Amino acid sequence: LLVFGIFQAVLQHVLALQSDVSLISRAVADDQAAASRCLATSQAISGVVGLFLNQVGGKLSDSLGRKLFFLVGPLANILGSMAVLRRSTSVATLMVVRILKSCFITFSGTVMCQAALADLDMPRQEGALINTRIQAAVGVAVIAGPYIESLILKVSKGDARSPFKAIIAFSLVQLVTNGLFLPETLVKKKRADIASFFESLSSLNPFNFLKIYRGENSLLKKLLTIQTFQYCVDGKVTSDLFQMWSKNNLQWNPANARDFVAFWGAAVTAGGAFVHPYLLRRLSTYAYSSLGNISVWIGLTMHGLMEKGLFMWGGVPFLVPGVNGGSAHAIKALSVDIAAEEGYGNGEFAAWANNMRALAQSIDIVFLGMWYAWCKERGLYQGSTWFLAGFIGAGIPQLLMSNLRRSELERSK
Repeated sequence: LLVFGIFQAVLQHVLALQSDVSLISRAVADDQAAASRCLATSQAISGVVGLFLNQVGGKLSDSLGRKLFFLVGPLANILGSMAVLRRSTSVATLMVVRILKSCFITFSGTVMCQAALADLDMPRQEGALINTRIQAAVGVAVIAGPYIESLILKVSKGDARSPFKAIIAFSLVQLVTNGLFLPETLVKKKRADIASFFESLSSLNPFNFLKIYRGENSLLKKLLTIQTFQYCVDGKVTSDLFQMWSKNNLQWNPANARDFVAFWGAAVTAGGAFVHPYLLRRLSTYAYSSLGNISVWIGLTMHGLMEKGLFMWGGVPFLVPGVNGGSAHAIKALSVDIAAEEGYGNGEFAAWANNMRALAQSIDIVFLGMWYAWCKERGLYQGSTWFLAGFIGAGIPQLLMSNLRRSELERSK
């Protein structure tokens, strides 16, 4: 049910990928640089808002349980989509909806899912393998979403608001499914006292994840830093870049973009369902992570080599060993184990890790969006944005891993 919930959340997110960008582009009179800045700015703000939401929600779920908070994401989707239908020409409305949807989907999906999985107290390798199933579900959703969006646009004669009506319907299904069938993973005897939650509000600090860096466990600090950079190749980071690159530089029509997103989704599915589990069982933590980093670095660099579709399509197979943050599976599972040994609550640590992830991704998205706009305005090659994306999300973590001893990574599974 957790995996199915992730599938539903991602499907709702990708169901309006092209429509979302189209509405914003129209709202800014098709100014490409302005559209790029709007997309980047909304993602940056969502990262900052998410810092507070993830911390407060994560700690509150340690007291009240997880199930209630799985309902937040679909509810936010419903309200946000209704707002878009009412004010689709307002830049402010479109940006606010993007911000809130991103924050609540991340919290209700990623943060709560990871906290719920940690509640199950599984062996590290089993936890990593379940993460690959989640990755596969993400891939299936990414494949299905663009084709459903394309069909909706065809039926509605190109009305970019129509996919948001479908999002409302899918969100209602998820809301009912989570409410009726999703079990509670945090038993009452393991819950924190609600009084401790209210006490913590007086010292609310979205940067509480820095406690880890003030701690004595140097390995946990290094692992958390590495996995944070690895998640900077997550699809949400490069999604807006792809939409701008495919439309403005490759001159792709909506059908071309749809087919590519589905192809990328197939790579995510193949990685999560087959490649990542196979590699996790047979490779060491260092070897698995290195293979993922290097492969993603090559694939993203290929995307930007030339303004030709061949390099976009050709780069995808290289991404598979580490696609969509899959390169972080082994290190993430190890960091969760170490955090538990250090006495951090599962919900709290999941929120901290996601705060770091959200902050890093937001900075990366803004940097890539602003770099693309800067190159566009000055007549420079915008493909260099892909080079930067590969270096940040794959090159930097690989360089950081070179400072780790192999023995630190190869703990008992």
